Amino acid sequence: MVKDGIPFGRYELLERIGRGGMAEIYRARLSGPGGFEKIVAIKRLLPVWSANADFATMFVDEAKVLTHLLHPNIVHVYELGVEGNELYIVMEYIAGKNLKECLALCRSRGVAFPLSLALYVSRETLAGLDYAHTRKTPQGTPLALVHRDISPQNLLVSTEGQVKIADFGIAKAIGRSTETTHTGVLKGKFAYMSPEQARGQDLDGRSDLFTAALILFECLSGERYFRGKTDLAVLEAVRQHSDVSLGERLAAIPAALRPILMRGLAPHPDDRYARAADFLREIDQVAEGVVLGAAEMPAVFFSTLFSSPVTVDVAVPAPADATQTGPSLAKTRLLPALTEPVVETPNDDDPGNGDAATRAADHIALPGIPIRRRPRGLRVAMGLGLLLILLGWVYSQTSSPPETTSAPARVVEPVRESATAIPAGQEDLTAGESAVMAPLEETAKEAVVLAVPPTDRPKQHRT
Repeated sequence: MVKDGIPFGRYELLERIGRGGMAEIYRARLSGPGGFEKIVAIKRLLPVWSANADFATMFVDEAKVLTHLLHPNIVHVYELGVEGNELYIVMEYIAGKNLKECLALCRSRGVAFPLSLALYVSRETLAGLDYAHTRKTPQGTPLALVHRDISPQNLLVSTEGQVKIADFGIAKAIGRSTETTHTGVLKGKFAYMSPEQARGQDLDGRSDLFTAALILFECLSGERYFRGKTDLAVLEAVRQHSDVSLGERLAAIPAALRPILMRGLAPHPDDRYARAADFLREIDQVAEGVVLGAAEMPAVFFSTLFSSPVTVDVAVPAPADATQTGPSLAKTRLLPALTEPVVETPNDDDPGNGDAATRAADHIALPGIPIRRRPRGLRVAMGLGLLLILLGWVYSQTSSPPETTSAPARVVEPVRESATAIPAGQEDLTAGESAVMAPLEETAKEAVVLAVPPTDRPKQHRT
């Protein structure tokens, strides 16, 4: 049973799961008679914007657009409401993570995102976009919808493997009360814009398809296509996108997918796929030649990815073959040894080069694939053993009885707790061992040597 939340109209807010510049999102619960419960997501306009007419209208427009979209690959909207002076949208709750978090988890655990799942996420995204791009109003008028903010952050992946497009907040559509982009203002994420969007030109659905191709490239290569040291550098890279740079970036992509990405990432819209359905069809043709292991079933992979902390080898696409043609792909190879460097990965806080990912100890375990763990425990034990030996030797050297004069030393042995005698000549060894293996007070129980103070008389030598 979920703990009680904060009352919000007829809902209870259980926890905040996201926050942006315009709104925040909560996991919430709707309760009813007979123990009825439904978990939903509530997107609430931030109070600072509630009094702003333009932002409030934009928020309402998002809900109105989404009411026309009922598709398995698009987050459903249930209700638009007002609580106090706050506008909110009640939406379908997706138990999982967004694609950006999925890719980050794979990188941090040293697991390549499988080719089969890169194709799966791409086809699910394209299916949702095809529906949205061709949707009409109840009166038969085309919505002419363009999402304009397709990105890994806005693709939600559930633990069951469902892929859902979210956040139509800046979508362009017929019937919106306000135009969300004004002259000289760019909205969206620079690294996931099309060249025409980065230039502030008119957009259609082909701009979303360009972004879908960018995401497929990132899933396959492990790196963002457009990078730069600053936001402005990233934006300029998008604007200067060309066929020459495209060919160079696709060199490491499996050969069967290069023609698809060449077309999907074409700088000019006329050279791209005209419809998402055309893009989707070619993705499906390639996917037919890819072997899908049990561990790569979407529900199995993603549910395991979100929970498992164990290192494994995972099947990933084989290196691209320059001579290969047709839709068939080289099947799979094992992930390289975990000591090899990984590719540079994007970081939203640094829109340019991003931080190089490191391989952590908690890698993912996928069913049916042998686990390979590093023998760290053995190395640690050996190091501690050597350290103990060294400390024992140092202590034995520093605790040796000082050299005495001709007067004989007087040895005083306190009462021992153990009846075992210390063999002659091993007092220093025992003291050295006790300094390392026992507490300090136990060391005092060993033999104590008291030396007679030296005198000024010269030493006498026996002949």
